[in-house]
Amino acid sequence: MKTIKIKVTPELVLRSTVTTDAVDLFRLIDDNRDQLKKWMPWEPLTKTIKDELAFIQVSQMKVRKNQLVLLTIEYMGHVAGMIDIHSINPSLAQGEIGYWLGKDFQHQHLMQQVVNALSIYAFTNLNMHRLNLYTDVENQASHHVALNAGFKEEGRLVEYLKDASGQFHDALIHGRVNHN
Repeated sequence: MKTIKIKVTPELVLRSTVTTDAVDLFRLIDDNRDQLKKWMPWEPLTKTIKDELAFIQVSQMKVRKNQLVLLTIEYMGHVAGMIDIHSINPSLAQGEIGYWLGKDFQHQHLMQQVVNALSIYAFTNLNMHRLNLYTDVENQASHHVALNAGFKEEGRLVEYLKDASGQFHDALIHGRVNHN
């Protein structure tokens, strides 16, 4: 499995997620449940460190098959969140970006830097032509991340995203195309 390490800034790094990240990622999820459950349907499924470890192991199989890029976000040496490219379609040279960040790391413009860096990596190293990013219409912070990372809002999808309670929400679709 190819190891990825993207140095966004001297303090901000994206790196391949490994099984030893399970403890730190679980603790971060556990500390941020109130915030995550509003946007992330997987939050109630991550009840223990073993759940997070199982997620990482299944994800690593998808990474080996080039179906997923899964990265841990580190800020100043601390696990801060995750970002991925999923729903990769090689024939269309496109994929979808998803991410989450712990509350202690928000409002510092870290995520827009991370999304931009991963986008450039995908265009340069993975030969992607297009990346999509979906945000809940109520999640203004995530919408601004997309716009500030070079994505353009392209439309609204009715009842496209599902939260942890099973409720459906409208989504804004953002796209970024590699014109080089």
